[in-house]
Amino acid sequence: MKKISRMAKFFITVCFLFLLNPADGAQNDYNASDAKGAVQSDQTQPAPKVMFPEPVWDFGKIKQGEKVSHTYRVINSGTADLVIQQIRPSCGCTAVIPTKNVLAPSETGYLETTFDSAGRDGQQLKKIYVITNDPVQGTFELDIKGSIYIPPGPRIAYHPNAWDFGLQEIDATPSTEIVIKNEGIGDLELTQIQISHLCSATLTPEGAIAPGKEAVLKVSLLPLKKPGVVETYVNIRTNDTTKPNIPVRILGYVKGNLPPAVLLTPTEWDFGIVYKDAFEPPETVFYVRNAGGEDLIFERIKVPYGFTSDIETPVTIGPGKEEKFVFKLINPFQTGTVQQYLFLYTNDPVHSVRRVNIYGYIAENKSE
Repeated sequence: MKKISRMAKFFITVCFLFLLNPADGAQNDYNASDAKGAVQSDQTQPAPKVMFPEPVWDFGKIKQGEKVSHTYRVINSGTADLVIQQIRPSCGCTAVIPTKNVLAPSETGYLETTFDSAGRDGQQLKKIYVITNDPVQGTFELDIKGSIYIPPGPRIAYHPNAWDFGLQEIDATPSTEIVIKNEGIGDLELTQIQISHLCSATLTPEGAIAPGKEAVLKVSLLPLKKPGVVETYVNIRTNDTTKPNIPVRILGYVKGNLPPAVLLTPTEWDFGIVYKDAFEPPETVFYVRNAGGEDLIFERIKVPYGFTSDIETPVTIGPGKEEKFVFKLINPFQTGTVQQYLFLYTNDPVHSVRRVNIYGYIAENKSE
């Protein structure tokens, strides 16, 4: 019998071991195939897809004061339900109502849109932000554009546009005169003068104001009885299409012994929509007025995460005085709808803690 060489023995041993475990290679092939199938399954996961066939509405040229309407068509071209979560027009001149908030795959819905041109002039470009559950384009921008012209007519000019009657004693009756002039074409009519229970108003001469002519509106406060800040308005309604409603602010302070009282404006802040990839810190200004008769101490402020304020506490605000502070978003720390709270702590015995609602929407990028 011939002897088997060492090399032959080694080869036989390797073959024997391979025969004992033939499934390793097959198992590896199976796992790779299975992983490939899982990836393909994820890629075909049902998802909604928002589509607006005509995202731009050009209303052409209209006369100031006209209201125009349009219907945007929205289609769900995806494979799962499309949910319209929010609709945010860029200004209060635009109203949008969806016919449906949930669209099944291949279903069509409509956004009934109205644009009010009152008080506007020239070229217009407004936007509507439609926020949906589309995983690729969560925020879709619709455009409204056109031109507004002002026809010839009466034009009101007036001064002063506000009246601060200063510091007054109890039972004082301060008054002022508002001069109104017609700088347009055609008679200017003051269709209505609205006053509060705190004052009276008389117009001299009465009736329409001819072009180039003036009239005087005398405003008098009735005897002041309550200490503290007094704030009211005289609203003048006219046939001037550029200024159909004119509010004249009246503000002052009546002496007396009252505790400090916080008067905060605005009482909330909607910072709109911001984008992380093109972030410009939105900001607003808050005004804190002491409507009481003693010093108001602004003790501290609790700012939510991601926001900042320029005020350094404590701050003392005298009776009838006002302070302002800037509040801004500096860190878009999340995506989606934001609901936060700003807390102000003062020595106001009635409202020692004032809460300010802060809300808006943060998108990942403009193509979201």
